[in-house]
Amino acid sequence: MSARARISVSTVVLDGHGFERGLELLAMAGARSAEPAFIEGYMPFEETTFTETSGLALACSLRNAGLGMRALSAHTDLGHATSVEKLRRRLDFAAAAGARIVISNATSTDRAGAFLDTIAAIQPDLAARDMILALENPGHGHHALLPDGARGAALVASLADPRIRLNYDIGNATSYGARATSVADDLAAALPVTAHLHLKDLGSSGKDWHFCPLGQGDIGYGTTLALDRIPTDLPIGIEHPIRLWRPERGDLQRRAAVPDEATVIAAVRAALACVTTALASGRA
Repeated sequence: MSARARISVSTVVLDGHGFERGLELLAMAGARSAEPAFIEGYMPFEETTFTETSGLALACSLRNAGLGMRALSAHTDLGHATSVEKLRRRLDFAAAAGARIVISNATSTDRAGAFLDTIAAIQPDLAARDMILALENPGHGHHALLPDGARGAALVASLADPRIRLNYDIGNATSYGARATSVADDLAAALPVTAHLHLKDLGSSGKDWHFCPLGQGDIGYGTTLALDRIPTDLPIGIEHPIRLWRPERGDLQRRAAVPDEATVIAAVRAALACVTTALASGRA
């Protein structure tokens, strides 16, 4: 699989733009695949979005823009009494849209029991739909059940279900700060059970963090962070929440201003160039 064919671009970079036009912008920037994103705290969306009819409409929109799709982010906390119902809606939506991987949060440590109940209830649904649930390590907050790659890998291994994997997010691993090892070593621990990889970059501005195109932040894409151990068939998603920032490295905040189309296109082009060069050379 070619480097570019492995890469999708999350629609979080389109925040503030109409969805149909946003997909056109991704295609104009050189993306071949999109990762539609419905992430609580990142972008506004309605729970009523998650229907088979809406999923079919999403598939049509992607085709019209000339974009493919492997994964869909539809984050929700899986440690609540309503989590099974919410996750089933997301799976129905994703299956109708044509996504095989659904990415979600896990939960916090105090809801571990409810999380395990959700997983047990949803396993037959994953098998029936031939889908993968990819649990993502968080980038902020506290007391996450899945705080880093190493502990996430141990949790997934304990579930013993090949349809439940990780979506390892390198940016989140940097900003959450729960790791006992380097990001590179944490990534290596996560890879055996990782079905999808997120690349995200952060830059410092005084005491604040802002999200930026890959290679332009503090993580070291293109310089110090090697991806030479990444399997060549592992799908990769670029995630640039362009309107968000973290004042004093705290909770996410959304800027009022919407980046213009030229800014979005430039950011996506820069990220794609960084990743394709890194994958071709074995470094990122």
